[in-house]
Amino acid sequence: REATASSSRRRLDAAAQDADQQAALGRLLKKRCEDAEEAATAAKTDRDRVEAARKNLERVVRSFEQKTQEAESNLKRDHALQISALEGDVEDAQQQIRELEASLKAARASDQVR
Repeated sequence: REATASSSRRRLDAAAQDADQQAALGRLLKKRCEDAEEAATAAKTDRDRVEAARKNLERVVRSFEQKTQEAESNLKRDHALQISALEGDVEDAQQQIRELEASLKAARASDQVR
């Protein structure tokens, strides 16, 4: 009987020790699962932030491109207006030259008549 009881106690002790180890392993696995869930949540948050930053950057780039196009268009328009004004000045100067040449010609003709 003593041997059987001792053997039973050893088996119970071994079973209790095994149960303790299984419980410790279960707690460790549960902790790792919780850590993994936290890491997954943090990764999703980071991914969401990166996506929001990407969208914002795309918006900024589009805005910059639009402003660049507007500036180019305004510059072309301004240059066209300046060229047109200069062409008008050239035409005016040419007209003045023609008038002065005609006046000079008339003055020479008047001098020859005298």
